[in-house]
Amino acid sequence: MCCNSETPLYRLEEAFKGLDSELILGVPISPDQLNDNNLGRAMDKLFEAGTNKIFSQISQNAIGCFKLDTGNHHFKSLHKIKTEVVEAPKYDRGRPQKGKERQPKHIEYEVNVTIEEDPAKVEKLRLEAGCFVLITNVPAQDHEKAWTGEKLLRLYKEQDGIEKNFGFLKDPAIVNAIFLKKTERVEALGLILLLSLLLWRLVERDLNLYVKNTGNLLPGWDKRMTKSPTAFMMTTKFLNVLVITAGKQRHWLSR
Repeated sequence: MCCNSETPLYRLEEAFKGLDSELILGVPISPDQLNDNNLGRAMDKLFEAGTNKIFSQISQNAIGCFKLDTGNHHFKSLHKIKTEVVEAPKYDRGRPQKGKERQPKHIEYEVNVTIEEDPAKVEKLRLEAGCFVLITNVPAQDHEKAWTGEKLLRLYKEQDGIEKNFGFLKDPAIVNAIFLKKTERVEALGLILLLSLLLWRLVERDLNLYVKNTGNLLPGWDKRMTKSPTAFMMTTKFLNVLVITAGKQRHWLSR
């Protein structure tokens, strides 16, 4: 909640008023507990525990829990597909009468497909792959966990798709709202943002897997069904949902 809006951190307590914290966080929390001091101490503890260690462990748990495929999905077409429509006349059985030309009963059309290598794209790819220097801390070739140069290069080439996910961190509305006293807390906040992004993408992955596996479309913008749902698109569907708590009982209402 604190990472998908333009609410400054020092107004987090105010942002949570009127929200069902138990529904969002899993445990009931009073908004006054989300003040500057408590939030700062929580960030200090995250830094002391090691932000890289926490994120790496949670990422590995997510890969195992959701059975994520971490293989290479980069694809570039290196072929041209040529098609040609040709006539295929169909005749009646038997020979034509003497002195008469054989006439087709009807004409059918066939599509001939030819796949050819695209020389221009292949040559360009050869030039791009001719020389590429990578400096890495991955174990050397003789180590049991060593990576091949090709695998490292493929991983490096795929980082552009990952970096696009962090564009929101350059948003002035996000950067200008960060007021922290310690550099350690800035790093801890970075961990919180990374975990938020991880959760956001896992939600989006599950939505797309549902569409792929069931063939059912999901509601998108302007009440239209879509085969490419996004996490933000789905969150808007819950804006009209109210949760009323009476004692230990909770009831869902739709406006």
